[in-house]
Formats: sequence, C-alpha cells, structure tokens
Amino acid sequence: MLRDIGLEPVIVEMPYGTGHIDGGLSLIDRRTAVVRPYHCPYGAIEQLQRLGYTLIEVPDEAETAGGMAINLVPVAPGVVVMPAGNPNTERALARHGVECHPVDVSELTKGGGAVHCMTGVILRDTP
Repeated sequence: MLRDIGLEPVIVEMPYGTGHIDGGLSLIDRRTAVVRPYHCPYGAIEQLQRLGYTLIEVPDEAETAGGMAINLVPVAPGVVVMPAGNPNTERALARHGVECHPVDVSELTKGGGAVHCMTGVILRDTP
C-alpha cells in the first residue's frame, strides 16, 4: 500500500529496551529530525542521512528519558509543541531554527505519554 502512493518502507531493528521508534526519533519537518542515538535504529539514521535530513541529536539524555523531550508534535514545518521542562532540548532545537511551544503535560507523563502520544493525525500542509 505504501508503494502505491510513492513511499518506500524501511524495516529497522529496534535497539534493546526501546518500545517504539518514537522514543528515538521525531520528525520536525520535511528534512529535519531530532534523534536519540542509542534509542534510534542505525538503519533509520542511515536512511534519513541518505535522504538529506538534518539530524539534531538530543543534548540531554536525562531530559529525554525523564521529561520526554522528543515526544513532540510538529504543527507546521519547523514549529513544534513539546513537553515543558526540557530547556536544553528546547535550546538545541531553537539553534536549528525550530520554533518550540512547550506545554505542561505532567499529568500525561504519569501515564507514560506526552504530546505525541496524545495527538491524532494532523493535516499540516499539502505536498
């Protein structure tokens, strides 16, 4: 089905202890992604590099693990809603021109989720 619409699926093995790819990779816009290197499959990183993506490595593992810093949602190219309380990640994204809108999701994190987990499909722009 993906090939029918011009997309090529990439199968990657998840690193041990990683629940799903969202814990290691978040797309910011059409050519920018934030990655958590030890939780993002190397095959995914290789593919993104081949496609010309700018990869922003998370600057603070404690923020990412405890604050769910990359559990974010792009609402427009280069504009994200992200969990509040992750200043190092917010600064790193801002250095790459990403506009960040932190929100308090402390109640959601009690259940193991954050912004990305609570958001359905969003129509952001047309190809």
